[in-house]
Parts: sequence; structure tokens; C-alpha cells
Amino acid sequence: MFRPSQLSLAVAISLAPALGSAAGDDQPQTLEALVIIGDASAAQTLPGSGYVVGEAQLKTEVETDINQVLKTVPGVYVREEEGLGLRPNIGIRGATAERSSNITLMEDGILIAPAPYSNPAAYYFPTLKRMSSLEVLKGAPLLRYGPQTTGGVINLISTPIPDQRQGYVETVTNDRGSTDVHVTYGDTAGDWGYLLETVQRSAKGFKEIDRSGRDTGFDIEDYVGKLRWQGERQSVTAKLQYSEETSNSSYLGLTDADFSQDPNRRYGLSSIDQMNNTHSGISLTHQFDWSNTVSSTVTLYRNDFKRNWFKLSDGGSIIDAANGGDANAQGILDGTVDASGLDYKNNARDYLSEGVQVNFDVDMGSHQFDFGARAHEDEMDRFQPVDVYDQVNGSLVFQNTIAPTGSNNRFETGEALSFWALDKWQATDKLNINLALRYEDVQTSRTQYADPGRTTVDSTRANDSAELLPGASFTYDLSQSWQVLGGVHRGFSPLGGGARANEDPETSKNW
Repeated sequence: MFRPSQLSLAVAISLAPALGSAAGDDQPQTLEALVIIGDASAAQTLPGSGYVVGEAQLKTEVETDINQVLKTVPGVYVREEEGLGLRPNIGIRGATAERSSNITLMEDGILIAPAPYSNPAAYYFPTLKRMSSLEVLKGAPLLRYGPQTTGGVINLISTPIPDQRQGYVETVTNDRGSTDVHVTYGDTAGDWGYLLETVQRSAKGFKEIDRSGRDTGFDIEDYVGKLRWQGERQSVTAKLQYSEETSNSSYLGLTDADFSQDPNRRYGLSSIDQMNNTHSGISLTHQFDWSNTVSSTVTLYRNDFKRNWFKLSDGGSIIDAANGGDANAQGILDGTVDASGLDYKNNARDYLSEGVQVNFDVDMGSHQFDFGARAHEDEMDRFQPVDVYDQVNGSLVFQNTIAPTGSNNRFETGEALSFWALDKWQATDKLNINLALRYEDVQTSRTQYADPGRTTVDSTRANDSAELLPGASFTYDLSQSWQVLGGVHRGFSPLGGGARANEDPETSKNW
């Protein structure tokens, strides 16, 4: 990966008597509802495998690229894609990394994948630069979360509301035309607190497209607003988020010979390839302390994600032919040979994810009970017309549009009801035992249409599955420096919207 030398201009501007970032050391108590581990010391006592990347480490690593950050976390592996960290492929403990579809992704304790049950492939990933920390959880304790319980959980913690009025401005630029701007401003006065935040990112990329003035970079704008009311025994926090991204990304690669000569080259056939997406999220969280030993957290959430990756279809076959010595195919790639009937598909999908989750924490001395439920719905609407182009004298000329039918015109849904119960038992001063039980009832469906107007149904699918997922783990302190850890749990991965009635979900035994 190309890592240009950076000329950084970081200016922290205090808009109040106190100078500091919005993620200071003193964080409101309401932050507890957003985390799944806590801090590094809490990870050490967890009867499972946990890791916390704090704010200081985020800034030490490449804080705009989740791939670089996760390379420091044991048991987590990533596969690079465009070299910019926009769409990471993350795997945990052997689970496939493809589109991070076999791990549970969350932001502030809320599912953040576009459609976690019906279409878990994460073409969206939150802007890392507006995060204050990151948590990774593996082993039996992850049964508190889901739906993916085979690999692990990644929870991103966003910038908290500050305890006092303060602002932060940071601008980072480099010699390859990339600029990152991060601005926060917030305050807490009496019972009320708020935060306004934006991240603006732009880059020109590091590849060159034949016969094109378009760069291979991206533009991202991300906005967040938070409002909190804090009473004596309860709090209510509202969060709004909106982001847009345009990236000139392509799936089209290079022939072996061209890659050896210039790996940063892109063929002119990919000059109009582009990803455009928007994401909006809203959540409302209520915390209530019923007593000194019992508390509850209720969260309502909704996330909308719209994406269109417009790109050349089946370009790999032209590259394969050129690799086999086909001079005509090589000429098409070089732009010296005309070609007709080039298909560019609008890989357009609209996602919706919403639900409500309730959790109770009960402290009974040596036993800490954690139980709750979540009702969740998500959907994916796929409507993907194809634009046909000809290559004439090295330029792409539009011809016509083919309306979508079949697999390019379908609607998929997922509905899930989840329950969980955990007992964190401090059996002795040295022995900590965690017992966990999760239940998932998942219904998925797919409706495929035969015409663009969706008046005729081509085919339908539906699946209903229910799984009980037990787990147990422990830690035993041999000394202040040595600890023994063990655990076993049943893993689960929902089938997705394309599952047929006779198919069973993926399950596993994890030790």
C-alpha cells in the first residue's frame, strides 16, 4: 500500500476557558451504555478474549484506515481492497473476511451493517476518524450480541458529548492531494449536553486512468449531532448521523504484463466506474437506574443506506483473454481497438435496518446478571439497470439502457427476535466464570420480479430458523502477571434473504 509522507496541520481550538479534545478523560456516565468491554483493564478481567483500541492508539495508527488499526489486534485479519480503507474486509478467528459479513459490526452498541440479517455484506463502514475508541470481543461473552456469533464483535465508540464547552479542529493534508478535516463542538450545562461534529475527507487516489482526467480518489462528508438530558436517575440521548461518499473505485484489474510494468495504471474502460452512497442513522437511548443494583437501557434505532456502484461488468474476461495472448483483447484494454456492447451495471441497492433493544443489568454481589431482548427488521431493495456503451477511438459512447429483471430486480427482508441472558460470576478472588445463553428466531424472504414495473413476480423464497446458543468461559489468575483463559460456545450465522425453506443456518462449536 502506498503511504505518502504527510504534512500535518493539527490545530486544537478551545472555544471555552478549558482547552481539550471532545473525547477527554472525563466522560459522561451515559457512555457505559455504548460500550461492550470498557477499557484495556476491563478487557484483562473479561472471561473471554477482548481488546480495546483507545483514543491514543487510534491517533498513533492511521486513524483514517480501519485496516491499519485492526492489524494490531490479535485474532483479527483484514484483506485490503482499494488501499484507502473505505470498504474493509474483516475476519475474526477464521470466519471469512468477505465484506465483513461473518462478524457483528456495531457503532455505539447498535448494529451498523446495512442489513445485518438479510444482507450482512458491509459495503458501508463508519468514518473511523470520528471514533474515540474501538472494541473487539471474541469467545462466549459475545453471545450477548449478534447475529454473527462465530467470529466476533467489533464495536466502534463515537465521540462522546463533552463535560464542558469545548471545540476541536484538525486538518491533515499530504503531498498526494488528500485532505482530512475533523471538527467538533459541544457542551454540557446543567442537565443538558450536546455535540456537533463533522468529518470532511477528500483524496485524489494513487492510480492513473488511461485517457481520462478523472482521479481515482474519493470525497466523504459525515455529520453527527447528539443531544442528552441527564437526570438524577435516568438519561435520554438522541443521536443523528448523515454521510455521503463518492469514490472513483473499480473492480477492473490489470493483465499480468501491465501490472508488472505499472501497478498503478487503470484502463480507460474503467474511467466511468464510480461508487455513490448515502447513509443516515437515528437512535434514541433511555437509561434508568431502578436502584443501586438494577439498571435498564432501552434503545430505538434506524439506519438507511443507499448505494450505487456503477462499474464495468465482466471486464475480467477481457483481461483473461489478454493474458492468454489475445491481441484484440489487449487492444480493447489499451483503447486502440473499438468494442461494442460493453455493459456497465448500476449496482444500486437501498437498505433499511431498524429495531428496538432492551437490556437489564442486575448486580447481586458475586453474580452480575445481564439479560435482554431485541426486535429487529431489515431489508434490501435491489434495482440494477445496465447501461450499454461502445468504445470508439478510445472513448466510451453511451448506447442504451437495459431495464432490470430477475436477480437484478428483487426485494429481500429479514426479521429477527433475539433474547440473551448472561451470568458473570466471581466465583473466587482468582476465578471468574461467564455463563451465556442466546436465542435467535430469524425469518428471511426474497421476492424476485420479472418486469421493471414489478407487476409480475418471477420467484419467491422464504426461510424460518430458530437457534439456541449456549456458552461458558472462565479466567483464572495464576499471579498478577499470568492468567489462564478458556471457553466454549455455539456460533451462529443467519442465512440471509436468499435462503430457501429447506436450508439450515450455519452453526459452529467454538473452543
